[in-house]
Amino acid sequence: MFVDLPLRGDPLERLAAISGEMTAIKGSAQVRAGALIVGATGLAPPLVSSLAVAAMSGPRLFNLVVSNVPGPQQTFYLTGVPVREVFPVVPLNPRNQALSVGILSYDGGVYFGLLADRGALPDVGDAAAGIERALGELLAAA
Repeated sequence: MFVDLPLRGDPLERLAAISGEMTAIKGSAQVRAGALIVGATGLAPPLVSSLAVAAMSGPRLFNLVVSNVPGPQQTFYLTGVPVREVFPVVPLNPRNQALSVGILSYDGGVYFGLLADRGALPDVGDAAAGIERALGELLAAA
């Protein structure tokens, strides 16, 4: 799904704009039909797959991918040791994307994983600091 991300203005207004657009897109007939096809067959039909490949391999129409996945809300253990934190990795297509941001909730926390194309975004730490700053602004506004 493609969504315009507002970069200026009040944090709560930006959040409401993104939430409203995502709700509208998720409720669209196109998304429901695609989900039914993929869910019923386990595969996207060739036409849908070819369109997706064309969209991902064409000129850079977007350079940021954000994936938010709700995770388990209980502690997992690895050989008896509790897993304290998880950091998702969303693959990036260097031809089209400069930055991918994975967001995963786990055991009462929310974790971010950033992956960047070094040529397009040489200091991914600046992006991470910007996310932290924006979350602080949103929290203060709430």
